[in-house]
Amino acid sequence: MKKLIFKIFLMAFVAVLFSNCTAKDGETGLPGTDGKDGNANVKAEEQSISKFQWIDINTYRAYATLDFPKITPEIAEKGLVMVYLKYQNNTVWHALPLTISAQTFTESYYFSVEPGKVTLFDDSNDGILSKPEGKIRIVAVSADGKNAPVDWQNYEAVKAHFDLPN
Repeated sequence: MKKLIFKIFLMAFVAVLFSNCTAKDGETGLPGTDGKDGNANVKAEEQSISKFQWIDINTYRAYATLDFPKITPEIAEKGLVMVYLKYQNNTVWHALPLTISAQTFTESYYFSVEPGKVTLFDDSNDGILSKPEGKIRIVAVSADGKNAPVDWQNYEAVKAHFDLPN
């Protein structure tokens, strides 16, 4: 019983002791620097693509599907989606659709969009598909941002205009 009374007395003493404490406000700190403005109208992402992701439809066409959840139904219907390809061991971003023609063949890369994904296509008139490997940059733009004064065919201009990451 003595232990119980002692514990009750100790808890009451601690409660009274701390209830009489008041916090004092310190000095106001210096204002911080503003963060970088974002762009809610534009979503971008880089993905890798390898030959193993391409699925043959026939000897003249193959496709590869990339998940990109930032393509909402609204963006797919009213916005703009751009896809850029940088071949493996290359430094230049090519906007799709892209057609490469030579004396004996023509090969075209293009894409389709639906909510949550982009499907890339590789068409060749000679039946030899290159199925490009490298990096893909997908840029999804809301209806509010799609009329921006930028050359959409030039990824570097798009990146600079919307301040996209490297």
